[in-house]
Amino acid sequence: MATKTLSGDAPTVAQVNTVTPATVETGDIFAITLGNHAGEAYTLTHTASAATVKDVVDAITVLAVAAASAGTAPWDEVTVTDDDTANTITADTAGVPFWVTTSTTDGGGNDTQTLTDASVTAVSGPSIYGIAENWDGNVLPVSTDDVRIPAGQTVLIYGEDDSAVLLASFHTEDGNTINIGSDAHPLKIDSDDTQLNGTGTCYIESINGAVIVRKSGSGGSGTYALHLRGSGNSAVDIQVIDENNYVILETGTWTDVRISNGTVKLTENASHTDISVQNGTVVVESSSTDIRQYGGVITDRGGTDTILDIQDGTCYIENVTTIGTATIKGIMDKSRDLRGITITNTSILAGGTINDPQGKITHTNGIDLQYAGLEDVSIYKGTHFTIALSSI
Repeated sequence: MATKTLSGDAPTVAQVNTVTPATVETGDIFAITLGNHAGEAYTLTHTASAATVKDVVDAITVLAVAAASAGTAPWDEVTVTDDDTANTITADTAGVPFWVTTSTTDGGGNDTQTLTDASVTAVSGPSIYGIAENWDGNVLPVSTDDVRIPAGQTVLIYGEDDSAVLLASFHTEDGNTINIGSDAHPLKIDSDDTQLNGTGTCYIESINGAVIVRKSGSGGSGTYALHLRGSGNSAVDIQVIDENNYVILETGTWTDVRISNGTVKLTENASHTDISVQNGTVVVESSSTDIRQYGGVITDRGGTDTILDIQDGTCYIENVTTIGTATIKGIMDKSRDLRGITITNTSILAGGTINDPQGKITHTNGIDLQYAGLEDVSIYKGTHFTIALSSI
């Protein structure tokens, strides 16, 4: 086991790719899609007017030059040339990656046409995670290594896939302000221990093992600074600690989610089992097995909950159809949503509040007062309802 610290010392080199057509027939269709780190992509398409490679590469060059002149991203970030046998794509800015995909459609009848992309010169620079020169000792991290992104790092890290390496730990150190990855190209890692302290905008995917978010950037209105994604992982424990954290769990299976503070969103594409909220502002858009709230504000839009335990704070119920068991010592508020919901077992304790002004909650087994009388709780349904005595 060794500790590898990102140094950012790699030389800056411009990326160069070649795209080569072959077995061209008149009527065959050739397409090149160029993408950049920001997720912008644009496709150039040519239908061969002659059964020659030269016809295709000459036409692609003309299309690329026109796209660049028109300011069409990302073709305006590269220079395209040809030698009558292949197109050469060169990045205008050294150290900035681009992505090429190709496709063909038969139009000549034989369906033997091809369009092949090849890397001539790999991109290099201080922002490229997977280059040895960017790490202490000019050696890439390997399985069981501890990776550190230091506070002194000054340039962003482009996203790439390093998830084949099982790290002992991956830590972004306190004071780190750089951006990592992008929506289209997140940094994919696999780590037994992930601790995140950076305040830049970060996209990190394929996290395995315990995750502790100590700091993240302060997202603007409706935005999040730290985007976490899982790729088929399970048994993931995540902790969000600082009140200024703006974190969104976009995909993956998150078994144990513990939120001490901050603004956190679990999207409908992220599944989870247990959620514990001590404080903060939390939005839950996926169904839950167990939500336990000890403070803060939760907006529950998850469809179904097995257990909802509100010990303190306010839980707004929106777009939830069923709850198995609800225990209310804080505030359950149904005022912002007019859709009906069924709660099988409802218990309310002293200090608890049920705010259901439109009478949209059906309590299958009634409302159980636990260690409290009617004077100790607040139940507002906005319509006539009956409280029945029963033996417990």
